[in-house]
Amino acid sequence: MVSFEVAILGYNLSVFVGLPMLALTLLDLSFSWRWQKATWGRIFLALAAMFEVMRRADVGNNYAKFIFIACIITLLFVLFKIVKHALKNNQSLKKSTALLGVCLMLMAASLWSFNTAFALVWHGLGLLVLGGYLYLSA
Repeated sequence: MVSFEVAILGYNLSVFVGLPMLALTLLDLSFSWRWQKATWGRIFLALAAMFEVMRRADVGNNYAKFIFIACIITLLFVLFKIVKHALKNNQSLKKSTALLGVCLMLMAASLWSFNTAFALVWHGLGLLVLGGYLYLSA
């Protein structure tokens, strides 16, 4: 019973916090906003509170679908911005488009496997990107 609850906790954390944090990290990097660590903490708390409000209102599945769609749109926008910037400066597109392409494929695959543990990949990826970004920007 405990392992099932831990799996649900990991799934909820990956979908409702990991995905939006990953999308916001990519957005922050593409616009060079350089948010402070306290801002990231507030965003985390807001996402956790929003999850709880949506869960209690019994619209968690619709909220999760909204998060997936919003993150895919954000990722497409960031990909467009990076490609546009690279073409303007005559830079190579291989690394950045490959990384964002993999993120987009995993995010799109999560939509079709919505009720599986596939989204746990996003939790790990989101924390890795966010942690690396916060570590390097400090």
